[in-house]
Amino acid sequence: DGSGFQQESFVNSINTSRGGGHVNYVADQVVTAIMDKLSKQKGGGLAVKAPHVKGYLWVFVNCLIENPAFDSQTKETLTSKRERFGSSCQLPESLLTAVVESGVVDALQEWSRALGKSELAQHLNRSDLGLQKRLF
Repeated sequence: DGSGFQQESFVNSINTSRGGGHVNYVADQVVTAIMDKLSKQKGGGLAVKAPHVKGYLWVFVNCLIENPAFDSQTKETLTSKRERFGSSCQLPESLLTAVVESGVVDALQEWSRALGKSELAQHLNRSDLGLQKRLF
C-alpha cells in the first residue's frame, strides 16, 4: 500500500525483527521482477525506482542459515553476507508472476502518475510566481 517496507523474518527459528541480508536477498528478487514489468509498460508518470517499489512490499522470510552472524546478542538483524548463507533461494517464476499480477504494478503506476501531476503543478505555480514578480 506504499506505507513503507515491512518484513517479518526468522533465521534458524530466531525472530530477526529488523531483518537483514536474508530479507534483502528475497526482497531484491521481487523488486527486480516488478521493475522489469514496470519498464515494459508506459505509465505516463515519473520514473519508479527500486526503493519506491520496496516501499510497497511486505515480505515474510523463514530460513535456515549455516553459522549465522547477528548485529548483537538480541539477534535483531542478520549480518551474514549472502555468500556465507550456505545455500541459495531462487524464488520460483510462478511466485514472482503472481506478485507482479497482484496489483502492485498498478498501484505503483497510479502513485507515479499522481506524483508527476503534483510536481508539474508545483513547477507551474513557481513559474506563475516568477511571471508575477516580473510583471509587478
